[in-house]
Amino acid sequence: MTAPYLDRVALRGCPTQPTPLTLGTWGVMTDAYQDVLTDAAFQELVVYAYKLGIRSFDLALLWDGERAMRLLAEALGPETASCFFFLRAGRLPTGKPNAPITADFGLRALRPHVERARELLGVGRIDMLLLHAPPRTLVERGETMQSLDELRSEELVHAIGLSTTSGAVALTALEQGFACAAMPYNALQTHAVRELDEGFPVVGDESPRCVLAPSPLLHGVMPARIPAGHVYPPGDHRRDRWTEDALRTRIYHARALAGLAKRHTDNARKSETYIPDLTALALRFALSHPRVASVAIGPRTTKQLALLMDSVNEADPLALDAETLREIETRLASAGA
Repeated sequence: MTAPYLDRVALRGCPTQPTPLTLGTWGVMTDAYQDVLTDAAFQELVVYAYKLGIRSFDLALLWDGERAMRLLAEALGPETASCFFFLRAGRLPTGKPNAPITADFGLRALRPHVERARELLGVGRIDMLLLHAPPRTLVERGETMQSLDELRSEELVHAIGLSTTSGAVALTALEQGFACAAMPYNALQTHAVRELDEGFPVVGDESPRCVLAPSPLLHGVMPARIPAGHVYPPGDHRRDRWTEDALRTRIYHARALAGLAKRHTDNARKSETYIPDLTALALRFALSHPRVASVAIGPRTTKQLALLMDSVNEADPLALDAETLREIETRLASAGA
């Protein structure tokens, strides 16, 4: 897996950098897709990801993080030292049915979780501590970052960021000294990153990469293989996420891009213009943005992971060319997106 786009300025404060693709754990360690992976299935996925060149992992205390860290460390052993870990912290389940999630982003609450994560993973420092969806009012307070900076001075973490769905919150965080924002970015969901760009313009090659982009396939919509009238089963998060009309609209917008895939001959397989399918288009779209440090993918099986990796391994460079990016924008605008 080549990463020529990483030649630009990297995530601030991190001596090790994430790989272009990061293995996410939300979809496998929670019941978002009805069932949670078994220990063996999760470890098989982790080992296969490492074998294919993925060295970065997106973990969260809220997503049964301690279990994920324990299993990951057992699977990779000493190889965890060569990996990059995003750790989302500050939100925890109460452990009681239908009880609200507890949130505490204070230094006193976060420190023991960071120390426990280091112990479970067998690493000296956590690469990127992400406050898990903190309220904007907390981000705006300058003393928040000043307080958390103790975790860096104590050599518990390399850098501190946050997760958010708001470009305005991400912009405020970066202005306050946060190094990274985990925020959705895909061809059908660009508003948050564009909002960030408006307040924090990219200037040549000197602007640091600061975005971890989850959901590049918009929870499976981007491949556009979902049949018309599809209804997700009870327990699948997508059933509650979108109405039937909203899902139909997103599929329509995704299919508007279908003509960009497979439009080139096999003679162009190794060229930057070869796009075998919508999955490849979606992943490379997210990787093309100069803010994006890594894209978090959520395969649940090794077969799904292999297909995702194949879709980008054909490309060199990973970033889409300017003409294709313009055509994506034009097609989506014509479709009413």
